[in-house]
Amino acid sequence: MDSNIRINALREYFEREYFEKSFEDFQNDETFEEIEDSLFSYDGGEYLVLTDEEATKLVRARIRDSLWAFNIDFISHYCDALNVSNVRNEFLKMKSKLYKDCNELIYALVENKYEQFVHDAIWTDGRGHFLSFYDGEESEIETDDGTFYVYRIN
Repeated sequence: MDSNIRINALREYFEREYFEKSFEDFQNDETFEEIEDSLFSYDGGEYLVLTDEEATKLVRARIRDSLWAFNIDFISHYCDALNVSNVRNEFLKMKSKLYKDCNELIYALVENKYEQFVHDAIWTDGRGHFLSFYDGEESEIETDDGTFYVYRIN
């Protein structure tokens, strides 16, 4: 997709968020810099500009990479064995020792219910929680070229 389409969506975002400037002000502003595909820099901040499909694909990958960060109460909804107190206690000990390295173990525990796990994680926290490291927000922007979602990441 043409980066100018995404830049226009980002300009619309800024016009909405910072209403003291008009779209024309941002249109004339040369400081939008494309860092990489779908990632832009403006005024010291970095912003992801994604379609719905792209955002969903990326959030799924981020959830898969951060299974270690989910609390045991959430994980236990998708793994009945963790509802047994001694199993739960041993799992917590192991999780605290392995930290980020327990992703594969957690995936194995929830694999049969993984689609529901992802769905519920997004429903509970929103995509912005996983994609917007700055404030956890997702902003929906309607343009003539379609709907885009903007995430500030720093």
